[in-house]
Amino acid sequence: MTSSSDNDKSDFILLKFKITEQKQLSMEQKQLNIEQKQINIEKMLFKLNDKLDKISHETERMDNHVSFVEDVYNSVKSPFHYIMNKVNYLLIGNTSEETLIVNKQIKD
Repeated sequence: MTSSSDNDKSDFILLKFKITEQKQLSMEQKQLNIEQKQINIEKMLFKLNDKLDKISHETERMDNHVSFVEDVYNSVKSPFHYIMNKVNYLLIGNTSEETLIVNKQIKD
């Protein structure tokens, strides 16, 4: 026959075991949640990396275009200003202060 104190000890041990088991299950669930969040973060990082690659490529293309436009402008600006100065001279009859400034900018 078992005594009441043996039953109490047994119940206590069983209760402690159940509590420990519940804590373990809770910790395992938390670990699974953390792992899932990590997987989601990695997916987002891959997406961001892909977007950055695309942006980098587009930025490089835009930089090339800007360089092209600047090169064209630099090669065309002197003849353009020369022609505009001649047209202004023919239309106005004398050179204005603005024309002299443009001529000075071209020489610089």
